[in-house]
Amino acid sequence: MWAAGRPRGSRRASSASRSGPPRTRPSACRGASSAWPPRTRPPRTASPPRVVRVENTASDRFDTGRFEAGRNRLASLAYRLLGSAVDAEDAVQDAFLHWQAADRQRIQVPEAWLTKVVTNLCLDRLRSAQARRERTVGAWLPEPLLDGDPMLGPADTFEQRESVSLAMLTLMERLSPLERAVYLLREAFSHSHAEIAEILDITESASQQHLHRARRRVAVARRGGGEADPASARRIVEEFLAAASSGRTERLVALLTDDATAISDGAGLSRALLRFDTPQRIAAVARAGFAPSPAKRR
Repeated sequence: MWAAGRPRGSRRASSASRSGPPRTRPSACRGASSAWPPRTRPPRTASPPRVVRVENTASDRFDTGRFEAGRNRLASLAYRLLGSAVDAEDAVQDAFLHWQAADRQRIQVPEAWLTKVVTNLCLDRLRSAQARRERTVGAWLPEPLLDGDPMLGPADTFEQRESVSLAMLTLMERLSPLERAVYLLREAFSHSHAEIAEILDITESASQQHLHRARRRVAVARRGGGEADPASARRIVEEFLAAASSGRTERLVALLTDDATAISDGAGLSRALLRFDTPQRIAAVARAGFAPSPAKRR
């Protein structure tokens, strides 16, 4: 099929047959003739540097100081909810960004406002964490903190001290995110049901129901695990660690009950034994964990 139009090369031929002097490009050579006037570029002037204004008023500093004054309390709440110091720090930092972006003049009670923000940020993390853990092989164990860590928060009452124990943090994994939040806000931080309802955007009756279910689940879990004297438990743990580090397998077996069960946590990132029982197997794994590496033996 042929397309109508001028034959190839006709544009070049017609341009050559135009009347008038040829148009030439400007030349940078001295003395060169051109039909176009030479272009002149205006002199370049240095543009003024950009100045970014950062607000640092007395009000901003006061509001930042007010947040920092309550940071440890917020961190202790986040740690109890999440069971992870790293995740708790992230939640508190996100709350600080919310605090900076908010119209703070309209916040009547900053402590209550920040408590609500941190709690709901932690609930979002709990829901996403539960979804991840359902796809992860193995158990998930909370991250313990050393005594004296500011993130442990208040420890004036038995409930406050117990709420940061490894056993209680593990029990919290059996509760739904809302049950966990209600239980901790009530038991560890002594919030009323009216305050909890405001924090979680639920009714007071719903808060009472969540607390009732959470207490019942915790009580059932405690009965299953039994109660241990703290001093006796500490002594047994110290003896167990000493026997494991020295490689005394017989002593390790003697410290364990016949129905002892151990659970390891690979955090979803490394291989871990899911669950192993019998005193002999537990003792062997504990001894292997304290054995020096080949590099240290040399």
